[in-house]
Amino acid sequence: MAYSNYRPQQGQSYGNGGGNGGGNFANGYNSNRGASSRGNGGNARGGNAGGATKKSGCKFAPSYTRRSTGEVVNAPVVTGWKKPAGQPFMKFVAVPHKDPTTKNPRWKKFVVTVQVEYQQEYLTTGFWDTDKKVLRMPDLNMVANPAGGPGGYWGRSGPPTGNRR
Repeated sequence: MAYSNYRPQQGQSYGNGGGNGGGNFANGYNSNRGASSRGNGGNARGGNAGGATKKSGCKFAPSYTRRSTGEVVNAPVVTGWKKPAGQPFMKFVAVPHKDPTTKNPRWKKFVVTVQVEYQQEYLTTGFWDTDKKVLRMPDLNMVANPAGGPGGYWGRSGPPTGNRR
């Protein structure tokens, strides 16, 4: 047997629900909601709380290191990634503009480098909200929120999808 080291817990059986267990251990997973026998957080999809796969992420750091020179820059950086269904992987890096001031002191101007898988990267403008700690990219109609759930959020901004045309 392939799983010779495996021993089912009391009241459970091997296999796909046949035999003594009455289906308690269907396909290797405990059919009770909660802890899984495979140690992945009680969820057959890998431990993510809602059972869905994460599709985007975003992080904020108060400083960064330049790849070209190895120099540590004491300026904030916002990074993010997104994998829309049926579309290529996307990522971005945003750093403050050399003149980050705007008319509104709450907002700071950022330069955003966006890379779409298999395409040339491009630059766009972003605005960092110093109060809410959110990066808005008006040209892309997107928002990046490092505090938006576990691992952050990068996605469309505006009304819910159902209201768009």
